[in-house]
Amino acid sequence: MGSKKAHWLLWRLSQREFFYARLNVQIVLEADPSIECPIDLPEKDQPVLMAAISAKADYLLTGDIEHFGKYFGQRIMDVRICMARDYLLQYLDS
Repeated sequence: MGSKKAHWLLWRLSQREFFYARLNVQIVLEADPSIECPIDLPEKDQPVLMAAISAKADYLLTGDIEHFGKYFGQRIMDVRICMARDYLLQYLDS
């Protein structure tokens, strides 16, 4: 492997390790049933958003453009909805 390519690979790995070290990931088994879904979503998708709200998440990352797409970039009860790609691009630019 050429030194230029090896250097790029090491830089990318250190960037990834830095990124993962700054993540705070939580597993939320259930959403708070006392909170009503604040936006129009199909019944099957409501628990996803409500779990993020219950966990006080900063972001909900989803690829579901059909149901969540019109909410991308918006904050719903303090949870910003976006695609993982957009989150990563924003994160790496900051």
